[in-house]
Amino acid sequence: MPAPPIAAIREQIRDETLADGHDFTTSASAALYLGIAEGTLRKWRMRRYGPRFQKVGGEVRYYLADLDAWLDAQFVDSSDSGEVR
Repeated sequence: MPAPPIAAIREQIRDETLADGHDFTTSASAALYLGIAEGTLRKWRMRRYGPRFQKVGGEVRYYLADLDAWLDAQFVDSSDSGEVR
């Protein structure tokens, strides 16, 4: 059985998170949301790369808005000629 499309995974995480009355999610869910391994997200945190996060009581939290903002910032304009300016 093929994996569900990333858009469906994001929608499910968003629905579950908001249903719990929160606008933040866990590191495991954030990794699913981004379509990467949780270990990759952990490495990114250590290197100060990736979406903003916060640690509260030893738990890492990612706000959905921060995940979306980070994803949006990753777009590359393919209409550029590719020339170095």
